[in-house]
Amino acid sequence: MADFGRDVRKILSEHGCVFVRRGKGDHDIWYSPLTNKNFPVDNKIKSRHTANAIMRQSGISYRFKILISSIQNHGILMSRGFIVFIYFYGSDIWQNSRRILAAKAAEFLT
Repeated sequence: MADFGRDVRKILSEHGCVFVRRGKGDHDIWYSPLTNKNFPVDNKIKSRHTANAIMRQSGISYRFKILISSIQNHGILMSRGFIVFIYFYGSDIWQNSRRILAAKAAEFLT
């Protein structure tokens, strides 16, 4: 599975957030000078949604997005190296949805 933990900590540090202490379980407590608040950061962040929630709590406008790799050629939607959507060869439904996916992907990445 993808691990966003290293990326989240790097971005937090670059924006002036500092590690405060160990929290309960596998969480750390960080401080954000942007919001003047402490917030928890999980040590094993597997979801981009969790990573984005941490960015919001810290007051940082950075958002993790889905990475899209060769939808037109391969029909595979990738999220940090993991296959999210695979089309079925010869499917009429795929032919229509492929154009929609490609348009949405291009719109999403701009």
